[in-house]
Amino acid sequence: MERCRCRRRRTLGYITRRTGTESRQWYRHTVLYSHSGAASIRLELEEGSDSAFILDEVKQKIDGLSNLPQESETPIIQQVIRYENIASLLITSKQGSLEELRQLARKYERELLRRGISKIDFIGMPEEEIAIQVSSAKLHELGLSLDQIASRVSQRSLDIPAGTAAKDDGSRLVRGLNQQRDVEGFNQLPLLTEEAGRLIRLGDIADIDWRMQDDQIYLTYRGSPAIQLHLRRTENSDTLEAAGILRDWLTEQEGQLPDGVQLIPFDESWKPIQDRINLLLKNGLGA
Repeated sequence: MERCRCRRRRTLGYITRRTGTESRQWYRHTVLYSHSGAASIRLELEEGSDSAFILDEVKQKIDGLSNLPQESETPIIQQVIRYENIASLLITSKQGSLEELRQLARKYERELLRRGISKIDFIGMPEEEIAIQVSSAKLHELGLSLDQIASRVSQRSLDIPAGTAAKDDGSRLVRGLNQQRDVEGFNQLPLLTEEAGRLIRLGDIADIDWRMQDDQIYLTYRGSPAIQLHLRRTENSDTLEAAGILRDWLTEQEGQLPDGVQLIPFDESWKPIQDRINLLLKNGLGA
């Protein structure tokens, strides 16, 4: 056993050294780390590098390694972009519903991303799902299992990872929404054709609902529903430029907000930087 662990460490060390050494001309900084059973290589690119091309080159180098242990898992190769905070923005309404706030949050996200904000995360905006429930009686009548229905739904509707869960005397298929789809589309999904030639659609045998997922985080502000937008920038982008985009956008929203809706910026990480610059300018002019 000890001999096997030593051989594995030597193999991982070879992978780490070979990949890091051969690719060094592309990177500003390389961090290599390996231990018994695992290895990690982090490559930091020079600013302006073609990350897509380099990612493809790294994948080719890893695919070309022929001495990986038979029991090793497939290496995970991915681009990691580091982000830093700009500010947080709270959307709240004394009159509107959470669904109305959701639509506003998505609208504001599109506007800010289009202007140059790098990334926006949400807190308090529950994920949605389409739940497809089929009773045990229907399954027996059709002579199908829940897994068979899940497979047919997956084949006829791309990007639908159908899971299963027990629910009372029936069962449930649940799909998390990565792209917007409507209930009617699932209702009309062809499922099977009977011997008599009648086409059975999913909506003929199942109850289909669009709803919030279970165990979600909800926010309130002074008793009203709220959604938080967390605005972020890439680490190489300009903090004050990103802050200017947010300030200009907030100014434009004044007088245009729906009745009862408030936009509350907070946790503005760019302000200490601006304060330091102002202090330096003041001291410099005073001198």
